[in-house]
Amino acid sequence: MDFISLKSERNEVVLTISDHLGWKENVNDHLLQLQEKLNTYIRFVESEEILKSYPDAEGRKIVFNVLGKHPLPKEAEQFYVECSQVLRELNIDLTFENVIEK
Repeated sequence: MDFISLKSERNEVVLTISDHLGWKENVNDHLLQLQEKLNTYIRFVESEEILKSYPDAEGRKIVFNVLGKHPLPKEAEQFYVECSQVLRELNIDLTFENVIEK
């Protein structure tokens, strides 16, 4: 896990992925790395390892938040839409924030 934080005011536990990679080199490789990272986070939640490591996560909404250094190209935007739909079925929200380059 890159970062985990509790948002008491929204009753959420936020698992943050730091994404510093650019998109100009190889979009598909970048998306594959993100998919693998998201799958790791899913296993962390579904195995209940999150509750062993962070007992205060009990009963809170799970949010995966990606902090990206670069804006998303169209392919990545579609990837996030599709991932969001899958994660919603697991009762997990997915968000993306571009934190540096606009």
